[in-house]
This record gives sequence, structure tokens and C-alpha cells, in this order.
Amino acid sequence: MSKNMLYQEIFEGASLNVVKELSYKLSDVQVDSYSQSEAKRKVMESEELFLIVSGKGQSFKRNQKSFSSVLPSNLQQKLEQLSKSKKLTWKTDENLIEILDYLDNY
Repeated sequence: MSKNMLYQEIFEGASLNVVKELSYKLSDVQVDSYSQSEAKRKVMESEELFLIVSGKGQSFKRNQKSFSSVLPSNLQQKLEQLSKSKKLTWKTDENLIEILDYLDNY
């Protein structure tokens, strides 16, 4: 099985950058249909996000707790204020960009 990676810059700000690492690998999976079982090839995709501050990258997941843990302390407080005033959604890149834009312009 080979694994291919692709990097995509999600956000580039004055003090914060976020890069997404997409990994793709071809995998054999068993598919059961009625009385038969057969192996099929399937492309498996995974992502990992990295926050880059002052040239140092740290991995985080798409949720507030994980993201907050890699933020500088002054931005952690700003993120907490933002989450209290607005319901934050972490599902899409657009949602993440909105949060990052707010924090970068702090």
C-alpha cells in the first residue's frame, strides 16, 4: 500500500498560519453483498491540521479544545471570548478561516 500526501495552506495571516496535510492511501476492503464476499480497492483519506506560529508548527484536531491547546495564551483567552459570544463550528475550512481571521486581527 502506498500513501500519498498533499499539503494545502488553509490560512495565512500576520501571526498565524494553518496548513492541512491530506493523506491518501489505496486499501483493500471486504465488501459483503448478499451471499458473496469480495475484496475491492478503496481510497482512504485522512487529514491533519497544523498551526504555525513563529515558524513552529503544532498539530491540532478540528475542535476548540485541541485548537486552544496549541494557541499562544493571549489568543486562548480571545478564543474563549469568541466562543462565548458566538457558536463556533469547526467542520469546514471556511469555519476555521473565520476563527483564524478573528484571532489574527486581535
